[in-house]
Amino acid sequence: MSGKKKLLIGLISFFLLLSLAVYVFGINYFSKHFLPGSSVNGYNCSYMTVEEAEELMNREAQASAIAVVTQGDGREAVTAREVGLVYSPDGSIQEMIRSQNTLTWFLQFSDQHTYDMSRSLSYDKDKMTRTVRSLKCMKPKEVISPTDAAIVEKNGEFVIVPEVPGNVLSASKVKKCISEAMLRGQTLVNLEEEGCYLRPKITSQDSLLNANCDTMNRLTSVVVTYDFGKRTEKVDINRIRQWLTYDQDGRVILDESLVGQFVEALAQAYNTVGTTRVFPTYNGGRIEISGGDFGWVINVAEETKALMSCIENGETQVRQPLYAQTAYGRDGINDIGYTYVEIDRLNQRLVYYEAGRPVIETFCVTGDTTPVGVYCAGKAENNKKITSGFIKTMPIMEIFSSDGTSSQGTANVESDDGVIKSATVAYWMPFSNVGITEGVARTQYGPEGAMLTGPTTGNVEIPPDWAGLLFPFFTEGLPVVVY
Repeated sequence: MSGKKKLLIGLISFFLLLSLAVYVFGINYFSKHFLPGSSVNGYNCSYMTVEEAEELMNREAQASAIAVVTQGDGREAVTAREVGLVYSPDGSIQEMIRSQNTLTWFLQFSDQHTYDMSRSLSYDKDKMTRTVRSLKCMKPKEVISPTDAAIVEKNGEFVIVPEVPGNVLSASKVKKCISEAMLRGQTLVNLEEEGCYLRPKITSQDSLLNANCDTMNRLTSVVVTYDFGKRTEKVDINRIRQWLTYDQDGRVILDESLVGQFVEALAQAYNTVGTTRVFPTYNGGRIEISGGDFGWVINVAEETKALMSCIENGETQVRQPLYAQTAYGRDGINDIGYTYVEIDRLNQRLVYYEAGRPVIETFCVTGDTTPVGVYCAGKAENNKKITSGFIKTMPIMEIFSSDGTSSQGTANVESDDGVIKSATVAYWMPFSNVGITEGVARTQYGPEGAMLTGPTTGNVEIPPDWAGLLFPFFTEGLPVVVY
């Protein structure tokens, strides 16, 4: 072997032995020191021993301070001394060094090794609380509370008023952020970025808020005018806005119960059934009459649905409410009209008016239970068997023949001890729970007729000829006025 080869082999062996020695040295060295690129709580601990790292942690813990950035780029500081921050060695650093992969130490010079030592740091909770409370940002000169964006009415239109961010901080969030930053060795905390400010829950960009605003404008743009003759009732934004509520999902809706209350109020104001009317009598007098079943009656349930539909579909209109029952006039106080039957119980008089003119006028006989008021005529019938409303007493043997036919023309009469139980009448013109009919076993009418054979027990009896004249005019719904 030549001398050059021996030299080359010797040099290679030397470098191999040297590399091995360096490698072994590195393993041994980094078993007691941090690898390069190591940081604990943000502090560079590369090549440090346990003792050196703990000394650094203790020194930095006592000298640390955090810059607190507030809204509007304001700044305050919190120092470790103020909160009583201390470092207490607990073997964590020793454990960190032991966990290092020292076999590949030579490959880790460009790596970063970050360790958290927050569990070895502690602070005085009372001091931390007092320090946070004393921050200027926690007690600004002008406290502005956060306010949600909201819908308001302005100049007859609903608009969205933007939210107000405010400057109120959550003390618990501020304390948490500063505490965690202090334990991790951070030097800056931005309270706005950390979400420590109390913020509005609803902003002007909220989709539901904008949808509700559009709905409110659409629903309140409708004008519905109710026509009650000389009087009207208007449904516009001033009323409709009071009927707007929210469903369980927070959407604006038209509240049917509130609309129904309005329609019910219309019914109470404009229904005329049973109300007191000033009535001009056939003999030139004027009396007040109340009671009965004749008059205007608004169908509250159906009109509520109709009004809801008008508003929801944007139908501006003049309308009359849906009625369960109608009368003959809305102007003034006269809803009876000028075609009606008038019955005067005191003077035992019946008058039928056609277009304001008396067409039929006759004496009659009523009873104590003949109802007083204004009633709707029922359906007139021929040859109707009735079982109530007759005279209280009568000389039956003198009036009826053996075949049961009276001198008045009424047949098929059933009686018991002189009291009529039932009869089939030629003309039956009902109202309320009684009716107008030809006289049953009666020859005289008017006050004298009532005195001779007694009043009826409810029905209104008139002479048969007059009953036949009235019958064609007695149409269903005709007003019957009894006083």
